[in-house]
Amino acid sequence: MSVAPIPHDDPAAFAALRLAFTILPSANAARIAATQPTAEVVRALVSLPPAWVASRLEALPGDPRAAIEAAAGPDQLKLWRSPRPGTEGTVGALMRPLLGVVPEEAPAARGVDLVRRIASPDLTYLYAVDAAGRLSGVVVLRDLFLAEPDTPMAAFMIRPPFYLTPEASLLDAMHAVVGRHYPVYPVCNADGTLLGLVRGHVLFENQVITITAQAGKLVGVTAAERTETSFVRSLRMRLPWLLVNLVMSLLSALVMLFFKHTLAQFIILAVFLTVVTTQGRNSGAQTMALVLRGITNGTWRRDQMRSTLSKEVLIGAAGGAIVGLLAAVAIWLEEAWMGNSRAPVFAVTVLVGMVLGCSSSCALGVAMPLVLRRLGLDPALAAGILLTNICTVSCQFLFLSLAVWWLV
Repeated sequence: MSVAPIPHDDPAAFAALRLAFTILPSANAARIAATQPTAEVVRALVSLPPAWVASRLEALPGDPRAAIEAAAGPDQLKLWRSPRPGTEGTVGALMRPLLGVVPEEAPAARGVDLVRRIASPDLTYLYAVDAAGRLSGVVVLRDLFLAEPDTPMAAFMIRPPFYLTPEASLLDAMHAVVGRHYPVYPVCNADGTLLGLVRGHVLFENQVITITAQAGKLVGVTAAERTETSFVRSLRMRLPWLLVNLVMSLLSALVMLFFKHTLAQFIILAVFLTVVTTQGRNSGAQTMALVLRGITNGTWRRDQMRSTLSKEVLIGAAGGAIVGLLAAVAIWLEEAWMGNSRAPVFAVTVLVGMVLGCSSSCALGVAMPLVLRRLGLDPALAAGILLTNICTVSCQFLFLSLAVWWLV
């Protein structure tokens, strides 16, 4: 295949060259690139998705490829060789090269010929584009083969076409396609220019991997760590969170040290302190799991914040009252049996401490993942460790403050 060199100041010719790189397989696109001025080839490649320019470059012979790489410069070359920087968790990270792209005015016979030449099991639809490479419609192969040979694609293609954007998160993409069940989805930029394709099953497979990594994130194990990860790399990934846990544990120890005289005077408080903090941590963890589930499956909305916070605080207070009443009865019976006249005060302290601890922990369970998400941090990775320790400190402080107020 031979193409005459295009002039630099001819936008239509440049659009045709770009479209040729977009439509043709890598080997054919490489042969065209070898016949064009290096500057024009670089300009066309720069305008294409970097996620698959590398395959075009690899198909080029040594000398033309070296000239294109030299003209592109080290920064652009690095982008092509590492095609998806900063796109983890987005549609762009899963985008594949285009397959089956035709001009919208092309006749059905040309589409049939393209299908026969490609002859690939990955070909599910044809994608009709205008002269600027914008997606005009999707052509179902059954409709293509039933159409009259000279019928233009525009006459029977599906429009307006549904497409995803490369910046969309996997959660947003799954939310958009959940009722469609297409095997393949086109990916376009904001103005509708066709960039690539993403298979439906790949979207859901990657989200399943994200969800299965959730349990590990809660204790500081990132999704990148596997059982086969080296000892040094695993230690490097886990150590920062162990240090965070150490700092929070020291803060808990400082609270205990601050109230040491109260604990020394009333040993029974140390026994029930563990009960209060455990119930508070569990209440906060239950609420956080609910919020993380909403974030993960895309059902969480910002306008839910106030209603969810109110509901979870009430649930925490009600749950704390029920388990606190049982614990209060236990401490009252134990202290009364020991002849302690202040047994009712101990019981009320445990009951109120349990209500305050559980309700405050539920509030933290709602706020923690949302605040971390707003700060750009992984809510599952950070919230698990931080929530556990902050709930422990807050429950200890509330319970022991009540004890000082009523008993000392």
